[in-house]
Amino acid sequence: MVKLRNEIERAKAMLELVKKRDRMKKESLSLDFLIFEQKAKIWDLRRLYQIPTPSNDSEQLMEQKKVRRRKKSFFLKKKKCNINQYLKQIATQEEEFFDKSIQIKN
Repeated sequence: MVKLRNEIERAKAMLELVKKRDRMKKESLSLDFLIFEQKAKIWDLRRLYQIPTPSNDSEQLMEQKKVRRRKKSFFLKKKKCNINQYLKQIATQEEEFFDKSIQIKN
């Protein structure tokens, strides 16, 4: 029963983190849309009053976001690693994640 309870708590913590991430993404998208609308209005006013637009990249309508790349896993870094070492590495990372999520909850 204790093991089942721990698994349910971990799943609940993971779902809360996913919910928080999705909420942040939604807020980010709405802010990006508002920024885009404001920049579009500025561009329209510049065209209307024939104000020259700057050619630098900071005045683009759509800002380019940096793409975050994930770190390569332990297994990909060392191709000759033992499968047991890889499984232990995954298990420790998973435990650290769940420990942090439980600490955040408390």
